[in-house]
Amino acid sequence: MTKQYSKRTGIPYLSPPGTKVAIIGTSLVQYNSVATATKVSNYSRGPLAWAQVLGPEFTYSIWHDTTDVNGRNFTGANHGVSGQVSTEIIARLGSLIAMQPDIVIVDNGTNEVNTDSYETIIANSEIIYKALLRHGIRVIILPILARAVSSWASGSEARKKAQRVNAWRRWYAAKTQGCMYFDWNQPWVDPANVDGEPLTGYSDDGIHENVIGGYYIGKALAAYLGGFMPPRQVRIIGQDDDYDATYNPYGNIFPNPMLQGNTGVEGTGATGDTATSCRIERSIGAAVTVVSSKETRADNNGDWQVLTFTPAGAAFERFLFRTSTADMAHTFAAGTWVQASCDVDVAAYAGWRSIQLYFKDQGTGGVTGYSLEEYSSGVLQPFPSEAWSGKLVTPPFQIVSGSTALRTRVEMELDGAVAGTPVIKVGSWRVSAVPDPREIWK
Repeated sequence: MTKQYSKRTGIPYLSPPGTKVAIIGTSLVQYNSVATATKVSNYSRGPLAWAQVLGPEFTYSIWHDTTDVNGRNFTGANHGVSGQVSTEIIARLGSLIAMQPDIVIVDNGTNEVNTDSYETIIANSEIIYKALLRHGIRVIILPILARAVSSWASGSEARKKAQRVNAWRRWYAAKTQGCMYFDWNQPWVDPANVDGEPLTGYSDDGIHENVIGGYYIGKALAAYLGGFMPPRQVRIIGQDDDYDATYNPYGNIFPNPMLQGNTGVEGTGATGDTATSCRIERSIGAAVTVVSSKETRADNNGDWQVLTFTPAGAAFERFLFRTSTADMAHTFAAGTWVQASCDVDVAAYAGWRSIQLYFKDQGTGGVTGYSLEEYSSGVLQPFPSEAWSGKLVTPPFQIVSGSTALRTRVEMELDGAVAGTPVIKVGSWRVSAVPDPREIWK
């Protein structure tokens, strides 16, 4: 189909938005993802990481890459680089455009509010938006995220300039075909604060999101994307979807993916009925206990493993829900991309400190992947105290040479001193090889 172009802007009219979502900007978006030489994670303080767990059906992919030129040890749809200003973001647009995303979320300007004029910030912003639009990419414009007075003083030029830039961005999105505006300040700013600072408990430094700030922005972003993207599809994890090198190379190697039966193992601190081939145990602490039970899912997707904890003591305690043998044998060739996922349904409780999906290649030098890796700035951060549910999906990584085993588990940490009834349900567990993620983004 021949593209039709706007006579006013010269920008092509865009088809309805697809589902490949990328981000570009500063540390505010880089920290959706983190990696080291042997780890790659969707981070628990990242709004887009939370939107992927909670939200509609969309594709946001990162993968382990120690050759990343920005020193982040990952590449993919996350083009956030800590500390950068708009001119540096502009210089990186080519690599993002080459990935052919459907939608790009743009964060820029926060690092130059103190140094650049209003006119320079909006001029650079428009360069970014137009470059993406001219390549048929829809743009979600973010305003400059509000900061505490410890960073921008009360009544300062920086605060006033940020508000002026944000008003211009809202106007620009309204008038420009292909642009949308997501106001991440709406769930972030304390409406009762005369300086428009972040809500209490949403940030550790008055600038960046912590877990709670990331969750509430991510929840709002998931709802926003759900306005024009398809709802998440329930994937039936069939018992016959077994790995076979010849006939089903992307089949599941998790031993009991629908978590049926009740002949599993209750280890230290646990009692009850645990899914066959699985185990629940306390790994850190001595006071909190858990009762495991089974519940048939209403969506024809097997069973929920229900874990009901009894808080006790005055310390953080960690529990693992995993395969009954710690490792799963595999015969994947070196270089094969692998990924893990599971569903979770989490009850409201103020003492949650971490809920993460762990996935590790046990070969020498093997990579570990996390979904919602716990964020700590010295002490584990509170997790959402309200109920939430979604799908935890680890970033894909490649099997190392000589590897013969993989390990996966749901890790749950809570503060035993916080009263309440912590309950988490786990279901639909999948561990498999996946197609090369780079093939989607080109």
